[in-house]
Amino acid sequence: MTRRRTRERVAATLAVLLALGCASTPDADAIDPDQVSWAGPVDFTDLRTRYGDREDFTAVCETGRPLRELYEAANAEDWQRVLDVSAPWLVDCPVDIDVHFLRMVACRARGRAIDAHHHEVWFHGLIDSVLRSGRGVLGDPYIAISVSEEYAVIRALRLDPEEQRLVEGGVDAITAREPGGESITLYFRADAHWRRLQRAFPAAGN
Repeated sequence: MTRRRTRERVAATLAVLLALGCASTPDADAIDPDQVSWAGPVDFTDLRTRYGDREDFTAVCETGRPLRELYEAANAEDWQRVLDVSAPWLVDCPVDIDVHFLRMVACRARGRAIDAHHHEVWFHGLIDSVLRSGRGVLGDPYIAISVSEEYAVIRALRLDPEEQRLVEGGVDAITAREPGGESITLYFRADAHWRRLQRAFPAAGN
C-alpha cells in the first residue's frame, strides 16, 4: 500500500463517519468547562515521542482506557456520553487517536463544529505522524508508541485485522483485510513499548 493510497483511505473514512452526525441541531450547552484548548499548534511527533517515553504511560494511556464504552455510546448515538467520557481521558492522554476521532464525531453530531474541527486536526496530525515515520513495510515499518496506536491506525484505514505476529527486530506484522476483501500486511515497530517493558522488567533485557 502506497503512502498516498493510505492517506486517501483515511480521508475516505473521515468523510463516511463524519456524515453520520452532521444533521443534529446545535447543543445549547456548547461550552465544556472541563475541555482544554485543542486549538494551538502542535508538533505531533514530538508529543507522541514524549508520551511514549513517559514512566506512567501505561497508567495514563492504557489502564482503564474507555474505548469500548465510547464505541457503545457512539453506536447508540449517545453523543453526550461520548463527550463526557472522552473529555477527561484526552486531558490525561492527548495522544489517543481513537478517542480524538470519537470525540470529533460526537462534537459534529451535537453541532459543535469548531470543537469537531480541532479534534479532526488532532486525529489527522497523530495519524500523519505515524504514517510519515515509515512506509509500513518490513524494511521500513511505521514507528508507533504502543500496540494500541498500531490498531488505531488499522481502524483509521478501515482495515479489519486478522492476525498479528512478531517478526525479526521486534516488528509487529499485522495482516488485515480491506473493505473490498484484499488481504494486506502492515508492519509497525513500537520502540517505546519495548523501552517501557525493559524499564518495568529490567532482567528481561539481559
